[in-house]
Amino acid sequence: MRDIEEQTNILLVDDQPANLVALEAVLEPLGCNLVKALSGHEALKWLLTNECAVILLDVQMPVMDGFETAALIKDREKSRHIPIIFVTAVSKEERFVQQGYAAGAVDYMSKPFDADILKAKVRLFVDLFNYTAQHRRQTEQLQQTEQLRQNERRDVERRHLEELAVSAARLSEFKTTLDATLDGVFIFDAQTLHFSYTNHGGVGQLGYDQEEILTLTPFDILPEEDAIVLTDKLTALREGMLSSYTFQTQQRRKDGSEIPVEVFLQFVAPVGETGRFVAVARDISERKRAESRIERQLEKITALRNIDMAITASLDLRVTLNVILDQVTAQLLVDAADVLLLNPHTQMLEYAAGRGFRSQALQHTHLRPGESHAGRAVVERRLVNIPNLAEHAGELRHAPLLATEGFVAYYAAPLIAKGRVEGVLEIFHRAPLDVDAQWIEFLDALAGQAAIAIDNAELFDDLQRSNAELTLAYDTTIEGWSRALDLRDKETEGHTLRVTEMAVQMARAFGLTNSELVHIRRGALLHDIGKMGIPDSILLKPGPLTDEEWVIMRRHPVYAYELLSPIGYLRPALDIPYCHHEKWDGSGYPRGLKGEQIPLCARLFAVADVWDALKSDRPYRQGWPEAQIREHIQKGIGTHFDPQAVQVFLEMSASLS
Repeated sequence: MRDIEEQTNILLVDDQPANLVALEAVLEPLGCNLVKALSGHEALKWLLTNECAVILLDVQMPVMDGFETAALIKDREKSRHIPIIFVTAVSKEERFVQQGYAAGAVDYMSKPFDADILKAKVRLFVDLFNYTAQHRRQTEQLQQTEQLRQNERRDVERRHLEELAVSAARLSEFKTTLDATLDGVFIFDAQTLHFSYTNHGGVGQLGYDQEEILTLTPFDILPEEDAIVLTDKLTALREGMLSSYTFQTQQRRKDGSEIPVEVFLQFVAPVGETGRFVAVARDISERKRAESRIERQLEKITALRNIDMAITASLDLRVTLNVILDQVTAQLLVDAADVLLLNPHTQMLEYAAGRGFRSQALQHTHLRPGESHAGRAVVERRLVNIPNLAEHAGELRHAPLLATEGFVAYYAAPLIAKGRVEGVLEIFHRAPLDVDAQWIEFLDALAGQAAIAIDNAELFDDLQRSNAELTLAYDTTIEGWSRALDLRDKETEGHTLRVTEMAVQMARAFGLTNSELVHIRRGALLHDIGKMGIPDSILLKPGPLTDEEWVIMRRHPVYAYELLSPIGYLRPALDIPYCHHEKWDGSGYPRGLKGEQIPLCARLFAVADVWDALKSDRPYRQGWPEAQIREHIQKGIGTHFDPQAVQVFLEMSASLS
């Protein structure tokens, strides 16, 4: 059992040590034990003997990628409950996101990630893990304590029963002692099985007087199924195969009621006598009630544990609320329940989920705080109880619609998390509810769990929204940079957007994924950003460039690399700005890459870039006809251009012309 006072483990899995160091720097303020693994195999081996609050998992790893690792983690009983967050350079494209969720992930963050957002997400799972561990520890401690208590009590009771049995065997000497005990002592003949003696405790247990008891046998006061077993046990006792026999049963009283008893049975054969059986019966009603209370408490803790697991395993609020309502109706033994959420924008209570209703009356609920019983629970921030709804029909907003439900008792519990009301948990029952303090306390606990689930879901939605806004801001910034470049170089105005669209279409026709298209689009928009480092006297020169000026001009891909490489989220888009002037035969610049050494996206873009450049008018020449450009590009196959890239371009341009 893990001691929750110890540091909580967080497992970081990435084949690049530098990435692990970066994650460690972000998560160190959480005060957790950060376990690092350089491969999926290493992570799986560690998980065989350890547990953790959350796993941060890279996707692109050799031998076993992140999706395979996640699937194996979820396939194991010991680790399948651990939430997994993919932190990867693979973009958040729909196909990869779906594959990640299918593998068991609860979230998917693209590198470069926002450190505060990642830390907030991880803190959420750490808090949930520690909260769950505390519940589990309390459950096990309760079980262990109760087991020890029961064992001690049974040892004491057994010794006492044995002493009473000995006393019963020596009836003439200890009759006073037997009459004083509260346990029932019964002696019955080994042949006829009729009772020959009982003490005052036996009379009290059965409700017969002593004369009536002497007309009975054990089979008259025991259930039929126990009487059948008892016949075999009596034979075994009489023949010496058993020294004693202890069992629990229901003892039937004169009025027909039954009480639970534990019976100690022994055969006694004094010298010169045929023998008799001595039975000592102890009323264990209070023990059974205590066991029932403990069992009920364990059921409640298990219910809270199930809710914890639902919150941990899924950030879909609808799924979690359905689990909570299942536990509410099952554990509180009520007919129906629902959750109304407080809309932060309209400040209206709106139906979110329900269980046990015959109609859809409440599914269109819209209440203001203070309106109806649920609204009163929000305003007063306390539990509202209506023992008989019929006496308060005018106060229930949907009373006419609920008339067919036949509800009698009603409770409304406000859902409060971090001091803020998130909604209301409503309880309905079709009969009066006789509840105690423990019932109310458990209702409050369930309401607290529901509030935590709602708060977690809202936090997750906020984080997702922030991610979307950041991505939009990134792309808008890139488009602004590309427009600034076009404004600087009037000759190429509009060139960037046209060539970007063409490059994306070619990449899509080539079969590249949506996530790859995102990086191609960004790279195409920024393909000439390195020209910001070129002096205006060279960049805007109206005539031909000198050899010295060409040396400077050909530095612009290097300038692009130096400018963009420190920006993490643009690193996957560097191939086009850095390599779009490389040529298939190795005669290009800046690095003289050859053939498939040139990144595919740069090879595709090179064709689109030449097409648009030749098609556009320049001060020193008119734009070429399309047929002439196609001929020029075809002549460049194998020298300037990738043959496959040209084939895709020609097929695409033919369909557009």
